[in-house]
Amino acid sequence: VTLDLDTAGDALDLAEGAPIRVRATASDPELLREPTTWTADALPATVALALGRGAGRVTVELLAATCGPDACRLRRTQRAYDVLLT
Repeated sequence: VTLDLDTAGDALDLAEGAPIRVRATASDPELLREPTTWTADALPATVALALGRGAGRVTVELLAATCGPDACRLRRTQRAYDVLLT
């Protein structure tokens, strides 16, 4: 899965380490295997979802720490995927 978001001209905030956090959750725990959280240093963030079995919804959330000339922000985007594994 590749995730991106608009930083509105702000730069990624590298002060505290990796500025990108990605987390995957599933409506059925059998849909995902480990890992379900990742960090990244750049956008777009690409992560490999280790799929298990079953059917349901997998939701992937991206949080990005950014800073601009006036403030630092935590930006967020989320994508949901309906999955049927056979």
